[in-house]
Amino acid sequence: MVNEPLAELLCSDLARSLRYYTQVLGALVLDEHDDGALIEIDATVLALRPADLPIAYPAGAGVTLVLPVADAAAMAASVQAYGARLVEPLAGERFAIMDPDGYRLRLVQS
Repeated sequence: MVNEPLAELLCSDLARSLRYYTQVLGALVLDEHDDGALIEIDATVLALRPADLPIAYPAGAGVTLVLPVADAAAMAASVQAYGARLVEPLAGERFAIMDPDGYRLRLVQS
């Protein structure tokens, strides 16, 4: 049984977002279909949905999702090794990145 998603994120390019979440954050794809995908990052489930209308501005503008991770330092190193930029550097047990649609993801060690 799949947990309900914490949030549904509108994506201007679903394939690009899936690549980002799986390759940069190591997300597992739980389900994928024409209407979107369900992914899991360290037990947090997110729904990625294609935007129905063209997005004239970043869909995630002003939105921050706080996601618990098992090891923030390891995740930050992995993200940087992939070439993604930290928008908030690793400080203690937290850091933040921006996804392709402008959603700020703050990853916090749980």
